[in-house]
Amino acid sequence: MSRELLGRIPLLPRVGEKVFGEHGYNAMRTNLAKQRKVLAQKLGNPELLRLTFVSVRHFYGTKLYHQTKDLMFVQKSMGHKRFTSTLQYIDYEKAIYGDYGEEQWICKVADSPEEAKSLIEIGFEFVDEINGKHLYRKRKV
Repeated sequence: MSRELLGRIPLLPRVGEKVFGEHGYNAMRTNLAKQRKVLAQKLGNPELLRLTFVSVRHFYGTKLYHQTKDLMFVQKSMGHKRFTSTLQYIDYEKAIYGDYGEEQWICKVADSPEEAKSLIEIGFEFVDEINGKHLYRKRKV
C-alpha cells in the first residue's frame, strides 16, 4: 500500500477496532461476490462473475494510461514501487484500444492568450505555432 493510502486508513469510519466493520475484509468480499452474482443474473452477463477488486484496479490503470500516455504519472497514481509493474498497462491499453497509429485527436487553434489558456485548462496540449496562431490538440477518448 502507498503511504498516502496508509495515512487515510485512520480516517475511515469504523465500527469497533476493524476498518471494514465487525466482520472484516472477508465479509466485504462475500458481499461483493453476492452483488456481482445478482448483477450478472440481472444483466444476463456471466462475465461479470469474473470481476474482482484487482480487475477494477487494472481497468483504472489502463484507462489512466490511455488518457495520459504517461507511465510515470500512472506509476505514481497506482502506487507502484517498481516501474515494471506499471508496464502491463501498455499491453492492456493496446489490446483494448488498438494500435497507437490509429490515435484520433481533437484539434483547436488559439488566436489569443485567453483562448490558449482556456484550451489548456480543458486538457489540450500545445503542438506548434503557424503564422502567429497556436495549435493545440487533445486525444479523443
